Amino acid sequence: MLPEVFLKAVSVVRNLGTALRPITTANFDFMQHYRPLQNVVNRPTAPARRGQSSDSRGYALTGHHEIMLPLLAAVLLEASPGRGRRIGQSRHKR
Repeated sequence: MLPEVFLKAVSVVRNLGTALRPITTANFDFMQHYRPLQNVVNRPTAPARRGQSSDSRGYALTGHHEIMLPLLAAVLLEASPGRGRRIGQSRHKR
């Protein structure tokens, strides 16, 4: 989805009174650019008011889609609840 369309959709939902908290966003791009970084990663996940913390997270992932998307899928599958592990936990018990 184009960053401008995504930001407009977020604005419409918020204007209708729905809180998008927490929200997780990701920008997959071969080369990171300012506008997508701001409109997808930073603005939707920013706290509603200054001084507040936000449970939302935005990620900027740079690389080839044919490599990055299968890697993301593998990480999400490994971290799924039925797998018994979380991201970052070792496979071996010590």
